[in-house]
Amino acid sequence: MTYIIEMSILAFMSMSVAEVAAGSSCLQELENDIAAMKRDIEKLNAIAFPGVAKSECIGEFLVTSETHMIPDSSLTASTVHSAGHGTSKLRLGGTGYWAPKVNDENQWIQADLGEEMQVSGVVTQGAGRLPEWLKSYKIAYSQQGTQFTVVVKNGHKIFRGNKDASTPVLNMFSAVRARYIRIIPVVWQQHIVLRFDIIGCHD
Repeated sequence: MTYIIEMSILAFMSMSVAEVAAGSSCLQELENDIAAMKRDIEKLNAIAFPGVAKSECIGEFLVTSETHMIPDSSLTASTVHSAGHGTSKLRLGGTGYWAPKVNDENQWIQADLGEEMQVSGVVTQGAGRLPEWLKSYKIAYSQQGTQFTVVVKNGHKIFRGNKDASTPVLNMFSAVRARYIRIIPVVWQQHIVLRFDIIGCHD
């Protein structure tokens, strides 16, 4: 029985983007989805490992949360198209968005969380008013901000992104310990644009 429940936890964390993001047409619905995921995993862990704290790190939004909102100075990028599309515009649910000077796979945005934390997910969102968004991307993490490791999920380094310009899409993965998180565009609709947030928790 324990084996079956352990597999259920892993299967739950391996759900496809479409399954996790279904119906999440606004930020509040996405927050509710994350809260529900956390409750379900805690219930499964309580059954599988009674008396043992073994919860997956789901936590909270680390970029836009009221309890952990990192400053604009901690958001950086490879390049910026213009002042109106700088890193201060890339927060999830905001009115603006980040756009680089050029559209290629050498572009990235980065968040410095201020300290090492357990990171287990990324939420992405397109431009909103324009038909532009990331179709796929890579996630890289680092403790020092110099050498980065690409997140691998089920043997794949590329995560499926958005299908429209406004719906937030959540990707979860096994928690990694990191201070710096990078989003690296791979495929995009018309132009590279991004609003995003990071899901994680303190140790």
